[in-house]
Amino acid sequence: MAVLTIRNVDEAIKTALRVRAAREGVSMEEEARRILCDALSQQQEQMPLGQRLLRRFSAAASADFALPERHTPRHWLATRNTADFAHIDALPLIDPWNAA
Repeated sequence: MAVLTIRNVDEAIKTALRVRAAREGVSMEEEARRILCDALSQQQEQMPLGQRLLRRFSAAASADFALPERHTPRHWLATRNTADFAHIDALPLIDPWNAA
C-alpha cells in the first residue's frame, strides 16, 4: 500500500474529519481513505450523457424499434413565405466570438 502525507490542512477541516471519524467509529486515517475512495470512484463513473441514456434504456429498446421520419411542422411552414428567406444565402456569416 502507498503512503500519503497531507500537509497544511486547515484546523477546521482536521476537526471536521476527526468528528466525522468518531461518528463512524473509525480512525481519522480510515475516514480519510473512505472519503478519497468515494470521491474518486464517483468521478470515474461519470460518462457522457448519450452513453448513460443508452445504458439506462437499453432494456426497453428492441431491434425492431425504428424512429419515425421527421418532418418540419406544418404550422411553421404555413406561417412562412419562402420569398422572405431568399436573401439569406447572400448574408455574411458573423462569428460573435471572433468578431472584429
